[in-house]
Amino acid sequence: MAATVTPPSPKSGIAIFGQDLVTESDLDAAIRAGVSSSALRQLQTAWNLTVLELSAALAIPRSTLMQMMRSPKKMTPAESDRLYRFAQVLALAERSIGDRSRALGWLRHPNPVLGSVTPLHALETEIGRQRVIQALGAIAYGGVS
Repeated sequence: MAATVTPPSPKSGIAIFGQDLVTESDLDAAIRAGVSSSALRQLQTAWNLTVLELSAALAIPRSTLMQMMRSPKKMTPAESDRLYRFAQVLALAERSIGDRSRALGWLRHPNPVLGSVTPLHALETEIGRQRVIQALGAIAYGGVS
């Protein structure tokens, strides 16, 4: 039986949104309105991610992502939602593993539970995202993943 884990609270990824979001409704409204593209740079810096890692995890072509990061424009609601979902997984990884540096190492290391791909690579799809969340749940509850 797969371990389940409570998803991070709405506040888990909020630091990157640069807004004071208190409720899930606030977060939903911010995503629908489009998040500032500066959130991409903040997430990249906070997690020491490469452009390629960020591009793959968000399913945004590298050239498009780089252009977005240079622009003051807002992201589309779909892009904002992907960014929030990615930030949620990062927060869960940090909480489950206990340290951002170790969580990033885990995210970058091929994982047999995920078909020997890295969790960052698995995050490209929703099914992969769910499998990463399950693996983090196993780690959080003392399993091996």
